[in-house]
Amino acid sequence: MKNVHTYTFGCKVNYFDTTQLEAVLENSGAVVDHARQKSPDTIVVNTCTVTESADKQANQLIRKLKKEHPQAQIVVTGCYTQQKDHQLASMQEIDVIVDMKDQLQMPSKIGWAKARTSLTLPIVTTHRTRANVKIQDGCQAYCTYCILPYVRGKSRSIQMDHIIKQVASFVEEGHQEIIVTGTHIAGYGRDFTERKRLSDLLYAIYQTFPKLWIRVSSLEPVGVTPDFIKAVKQIPTIRPHFHIPLQSGCDKILKAMNRKYKTKHYQERIKKLHATNDAVSIGTDVIVGFPGETKDDFEETFSFIQNLPLSYLHVFPYSSRPGTKSASFEETVSPEEKKERVQRLLALSKKKKMHFLSGFDQKNTTVIVEKKRTEDGYLKGVSPHWISVRFKGDDRLMAKEIEVNLASMAFDTKDDPYFVGRVL
Repeated sequence: MKNVHTYTFGCKVNYFDTTQLEAVLENSGAVVDHARQKSPDTIVVNTCTVTESADKQANQLIRKLKKEHPQAQIVVTGCYTQQKDHQLASMQEIDVIVDMKDQLQMPSKIGWAKARTSLTLPIVTTHRTRANVKIQDGCQAYCTYCILPYVRGKSRSIQMDHIIKQVASFVEEGHQEIIVTGTHIAGYGRDFTERKRLSDLLYAIYQTFPKLWIRVSSLEPVGVTPDFIKAVKQIPTIRPHFHIPLQSGCDKILKAMNRKYKTKHYQERIKKLHATNDAVSIGTDVIVGFPGETKDDFEETFSFIQNLPLSYLHVFPYSSRPGTKSASFEETVSPEEKKERVQRLLALSKKKKMHFLSGFDQKNTTVIVEKKRTEDGYLKGVSPHWISVRFKGDDRLMAKEIEVNLASMAFDTKDDPYFVGRVL
């Protein structure tokens, strides 16, 4: 019986893909050693390629793993393998590269004798506290800075009945919350003969599992539609936390990015989403230093974000990605200027986050316990609004939903705020 270790880079979709791979390998008789306690016969690395840094991190890990486990078969898959000019084929440490389209046939692709292959999506299990449910893959938005459409292909939605079966499996395992995820979930169901919408799926999940908490992962602004807003209002189990990428608060830069909306449209949708719940948490992504972004353009972005009801920002300096359209654009912002702009937006993010969190001070909330006690005796979890909470308690509370009072605010070693809670 082969012992397998898995490693994953990147987004929630990649993590779900890994759980799917693990199910395929286990169906072929392997044991997936999540704790990595025994020496592996095979190591599977599921890669990301959203940035060149992600490629380098994968290369470094692969070399490290081969050095630590020279006898193990190293198998590499994921988005990095789909790059036309990837360097993986020249790496002596790698034994097999498995194309993403062949992941369900991985046992036979890596030469396992008498391996059973899968032609259909398996129902997977997960050892994580909350379960990621992949509802689609691929994207054809073709933002000029993004490599994903080229490596993951066009949007392909998973049939609703399979998703419901997958959710049922997670509920049977005892999961109290799922995260609906995909590469571009706003496009869910548009490729079906009888077109569906994301809201249709959310209603179906709620009607089948009325006590299951539903968290929606990153959703493009185009997905914040009237029917989605209506679903958020009508489905009480949808968590009040949403991540709606903006990328720039300047229409000129949005056009250069091929984002297909203007700032006024984003603002309208965020305000409508915010109106569904006064305490709703809404976060966003911002790229600074995109080719052509002037100081005035950045100030426009800063002012726009400042006036939005957002609770946090994820800020990234623009980095040219070979294979994308913007790779041919002339860089106009220096690394020093990018860094300064990042720092200004991060400071704004902290201010917004502190303002948002202050509204929960001394309030009671529920928390799903995610991490066992640390050396100081605290358990860790997150609230419905994605607020980090630490509190004293027994490890037997792990994976349970409990009620706590948010007694005081503190800061971790990275200066990120969290609440110290008291179990009620």
